[in-house]
Amino acid sequence: MIRSAAIAQRGFLVSQSRWLSCVTRYVYGLLRSCGAFSETGSRKAAYHLFVSPAVLGRHLQFVHNEQSASGEIRVKATRLQEAMQTSAGFIGAGRVGTALGRYLVARGVAVSGYASLHRCSAEFAAECTSSRAFGDIGDLCSAADIIFLTVPDEATARVWLQMRRTTDLDGAIVCHCSGCLTSEVFEGAAQEGAHVCSAHPLLAFSDPLCSLASISRAHIALEGDEVAVDALRGLFELAGNPIHRIDAASKVRYHAAAVFASNLVIAPLSVAVRLLGEVGISEPDALSALGPLIEGNAHAFCTSGAAALTGPAERGDTATVAEHLAALDAPTAALYRHLTRMLIDLARVEHPDRDYARLAAIVEEKTS
Repeated sequence: MIRSAAIAQRGFLVSQSRWLSCVTRYVYGLLRSCGAFSETGSRKAAYHLFVSPAVLGRHLQFVHNEQSASGEIRVKATRLQEAMQTSAGFIGAGRVGTALGRYLVARGVAVSGYASLHRCSAEFAAECTSSRAFGDIGDLCSAADIIFLTVPDEATARVWLQMRRTTDLDGAIVCHCSGCLTSEVFEGAAQEGAHVCSAHPLLAFSDPLCSLASISRAHIALEGDEVAVDALRGLFELAGNPIHRIDAASKVRYHAAAVFASNLVIAPLSVAVRLLGEVGISEPDALSALGPLIEGNAHAFCTSGAAALTGPAERGDTATVAEHLAALDAPTAALYRHLTRMLIDLARVEHPDRDYARLAAIVEEKTS
């Protein structure tokens, strides 16, 4: 029986290998026919896709969707070629820089290395990406086609000034990964001949060794000059990330949206843990108990939007809301009131036939 299973497994692997080989030859032929790749470049690209099936799957969609639009194929194939020949260097070796470097390496992009205020951080990030720790920012900039500044927001302008003073930036592509700052932080970039942008992954990086699968699902917001944005677009299109181009004037509002979804939500969740503690449930148990509730609601919201709303506010359950307010201390009740007002507004849109006036009055500390 074991022998039969081994034979079956071998047959599956041979079949899979033949399928991938056929697809690789098809990709090679397509890239040659579109004219954007040389023969050697086409073989390199096809081989890269062969040894990276996850990347292959993403680019098969590009092949299928664009076969009838040869001009568009040529543009995208050129981006793919350029991205595969691009090297990335990181100034800053914290959670974001290390995680992004690991991700790019896994997607076939060369990482030249890291420079950091703390040598040990650069060495750790370099070890994670099979790259190099640089002691000098200028040396790193010379070794990379795209330079990522993954430093704290307040350090970005200072590091950029240091780069201007010590490095030839003519033709360089420089980007930062701040969600709030724009590319305007790179003051004097045009005079230096540098192309600059911001590239923000809409993801909370809590660990430099975070799951690469989570980064692969992150949407990337790009803002800046055309040359830099096109380069970063090509890089992340190769990785398969959804791309959004935004303008500098919208960057702060964009970041505020991310903070609402990622950071501010921790405040009411912490209130829930505290309240469960007051009824005798330990913090570890409270976190475990709330997990399915939080995850279920987050999934429902990401699937259906505000239509996923449930609970006493959505039902117009005035008695339950009044009891909650009576049981809470003043600061917590104030938070409850404010959030419930917002939920009532959402519920009215979803259920225009329902009367939420009495519930609204209770929330506003009025009698109906």
